[in-house]
Parts: sequence; C-alpha cells; structure tokens
Amino acid sequence: GSAGGVCGGGSEAWGAGGGAAPSPDAPPPLPPHTPVVPSLEAVDRALACLPFSLTDGQAAALGEVLDDIGAARRDSRDVHDAGDVPASPPAPPMARLLQGDVGSGKTVVALLALLAVAGGGGQGALMAPTEVLAVQLHANLETLVARLPGDDENGGDGDDASSIPLHARRPTIALLTGSTRAAERRRTLAALAAGQVDIIVGTHALVSGGVTFSNLALAVVDEQHRFGVSQRVALKDKTNAEGDAGTAAADARDVLPDVLVMTATPIPRSLALTVYGDLDVTVLDELPPG
Repeated sequence: GSAGGVCGGGSEAWGAGGGAAPSPDAPPPLPPHTPVVPSLEAVDRALACLPFSLTDGQAAALGEVLDDIGAARRDSRDVHDAGDVPASPPAPPMARLLQGDVGSGKTVVALLALLAVAGGGGQGALMAPTEVLAVQLHANLETLVARLPGDDENGGDGDDASSIPLHARRPTIALLTGSTRAAERRRTLAALAAGQVDIIVGTHALVSGGVTFSNLALAVVDEQHRFGVSQRVALKDKTNAEGDAGTAAADARDVLPDVLVMTATPIPRSLALTVYGDLDVTVLDELPPG
C-alpha cells in the first residue's frame, strides 16, 4: 500500500501511460552505479500532499516521463538480473523536452519525477539558468518535501533511516550555486559524492569542477536554450566518476542519466526537431485553474 494516505489519499491518474515501475514486491534495488527504477509509491505520497490536483496535461506529461525512465531502467534491470545479452539493445536514456507556457506547471512535473527517482534509490539534479531561479526552485522542493510524512511516521527505527523503505524516506535535498560559501560547498560536494544527497538544485555550478554524483539518475535542465549542449553533456558526465572505470567503459548506459529539459519558449514541433534533434517533445498546452 501507498503511504499517501497520511496527507489525504494518493492519486493514480498520472500513471495512465502505463506502469513505469514494478509493484512493491519487486526485486531489491541494484548496486550503486546501475540504473534505478522510479518509485510510483514516492509519487503517490507526494501527490497526496499537494494542495492541488494535477491537470490532465500534467498527469499525461508525468506519465510520459516516468514511462521513459521506467522503460530504460526495466531493460537494464533485465540485463543485470539475467546476466545475459538481451535480444534487442536496452532503451537509451531519456532525452525529453517539456515545453509549456509560464504557469503551465512544468516545475511540478519535474519535481515529481525527481522524487520518483530518489524514491528508487537514485540521485536527481535540477539545474536552473540563474541563481534567483535556483533558490526559488529549491524553496519549492523544500516546501513539498516538508509536506511529506516524517521518517518517524514511516516505520523508521529511531535515527536508523536504513529501516525505512526507500520510497517512504524523506529525500535529502541541497542547493549549490556560485554564492555557496566554501565550507558549505565542501560539505555538500562530499555528501553528494557519498550518495547522502538525493536531489540537488543549482546553477551552472553543478557542472563545475569537483562536482561528483554517486548515482545520478535524472538531470532536469530548466530553460535549456540558456545553457547550450556542452553544459548539458557536462552534467551527464558528472556521475560515476569515482566508480569502476572498466565497468563504465563496458556499459556506458549505466553511467548516463535520463535528461528532462524544460522550456517556456514556444517552439514549433518542426523547429524543435532541428534545434533539439535528440529530444522527444512533450507540450503542456493548458494552465491549471486559477
């Protein structure tokens, strides 16, 4: 069962695109540096704590994102479990453009996707074009996480977070920008590399030197056109830097995170294929009530 009842009941409307993750009795999480399965339970918990319901467009967009992540993760899990070569190549990492007007609710879709990945044992990164926006996004995420039931309400044994199922944990979040003080930056980077930070929000500082993820599974880039392809690739390359180089070389799929790009700039589909030729496109074409 879902823990969503703590905040008044969950919602499954967003999952209409097809189950992106296994049932609660699925196999245990894979070892570090291998793909994770996004947690539907974590999404249900968050939805139950939102003060509003998703629009049909948001629900459909979230379903597409989780289907993309789930397909690639399930394929990789099958290969890992079977110890065999699949009949067809595993699904590639997600590369999706989420386009919608300001106020259409792109950020909520992205935050829920990040929570799903964190609930599956992976790390997420949200990169914003400006420090002001990064701070705002971090505050929004903190507000959402604060609404979730505390770890002591989720079956935890005192301070032993390991006794709590991944999807029921409150994710640990952090902020990293160019203004982050040196001591705080060192603490944040050490925690990030050790896997003690589930979701990090930041600016271009996330692609600066010294930033290493333990298991980056999802990278969300807000306003892609302000960054450029090179910075997106740099963020992709930030995971598994301290892992087994031989394994990374043998299976690059395991070290490439899924990427979700958000933009409010109207882009005709034909132009999107030219500018973002490697990205699938999802359009949010309705605004939430009010």
